Amino acid sequence: MWAAVIDGSKDDMEVVSIASKLAVYAKSKLKIYFIVNITRKFPVDKELDKETNIAELRLDEVEAIPSGMKLSYQSEIIQARSKGSAILNITLQSNLESLVVALPENDLLDEKYIQYVIKNAKCKIVLCTNNL
Repeated sequence: MWAAVIDGSKDDMEVVSIASKLAVYAKSKLKIYFIVNITRKFPVDKELDKETNIAELRLDEVEAIPSGMKLSYQSEIIQARSKGSAILNITLQSNLESLVVALPENDLLDEKYIQYVIKNAKCKIVLCTNNL
């Protein structure tokens, strides 16, 4: 199974497009994860209506890509304090071939989470960027 991790950024469509094409090529399935970052002022399991609605709308948009390719897919919203930990948990708990994620744009904290994921993930990581 292939996975795409999105977070509401401008790169979401590209991430899902690349993951979908690779999953089709591999004759595999796709799982799309939207990660909602929860600040410490809320319990991690508290549902935040605004953030959940944004995630659901974005998932509706990106799901058109695998659907148009007749690719079998599922999507899920994950709430987490740390994007890196959430992605790492996905790689550890799922039977993934590879995971596609966007390379952060000029954000040092996000770059650290990518390094953390690459170092500790239990599957192949495909980084994509529109920064070129």
